[in-house]
Amino acid sequence: MPVTKKLYNTPGVSAYIYIMSILSGYPVGAKITADLYENNIISYGQACRITTFTSTSGPLFILGTVGIGMFHSKSFGIIILISHFLGAIINGLFYRKYNLKNEKNDVKISEKVEIKTSILEDCMLNGIKSILIVGGYVALFFMIISMLNSYNILSPFNFMLGYILKFLNLPYDVVSGITNGLIEITKGCL
Repeated sequence: MPVTKKLYNTPGVSAYIYIMSILSGYPVGAKITADLYENNIISYGQACRITTFTSTSGPLFILGTVGIGMFHSKSFGIIILISHFLGAIINGLFYRKYNLKNEKNDVKISEKVEIKTSILEDCMLNGIKSILIVGGYVALFFMIISMLNSYNILSPFNFMLGYILKFLNLPYDVVSGITNGLIEITKGCL
């Protein structure tokens, strides 16, 4: 019996998805899960449970961009990386019983084998498309945050959060990082 079946009520392929997600980062875990669901290899409930622990940032982003680039600390990046991956594992445990009652065993793997000659091309196009989509969303939300900040639309939220932070004896400097991070995490980290 696979470890993922005992821990998360998911098939063994979810271990592969988790490993690919922690090696590659967003959106690889979600993309592989969606592909398996679309090809009727996993059920809807399994796809939902798999996504709870396979949607992670990559080590290059956490260590390089956040740890070293933003916080100027390799050890801080390692702490964030470990806590991020452990958090994903714990999150999967919280949702291990999600959608079990409605789960149907309607997963049927097709016996016909389709031979593709352009597997490399398909992989490259899917990868490029995913990168462009993620980059597009990051740029869009970066722009939205810049507009919200330019027109002081986030000022009331910053004021309320600043009051809470002052009450907790925390520095006011982190207020805009928190409100920006709620909309787009990279801008919040900056």
